Amino acid sequence: MLYLETDKDGDQVFLHADPEGIQKLREVLDVLESQPEAPEHDHLLTAAWGGYGLDEALSVGQRDGDSESNRTVHHLKAYYWPKPQA
Repeated sequence: MLYLETDKDGDQVFLHADPEGIQKLREVLDVLESQPEAPEHDHLLTAAWGGYGLDEALSVGQRDGDSESNRTVHHLKAYYWPKPQA
């Protein structure tokens, strides 16, 4: 499970993950970091948005206590910006 949500105002992002979700996120970040050209990016999407990598729902027991108005994030676009070589 890899699930992202924001609070009702979109000011906070909450990441929920199990071991498989952490592994998926780590794989995406490792691939980005290994890219020779910069900048580079990758996408994680929910199935509802035609992609893979992000879950669309979270069980009630896994939700934050004050999450009634939280919104599911359907698209994460991760950028990698390596430090310029001196």
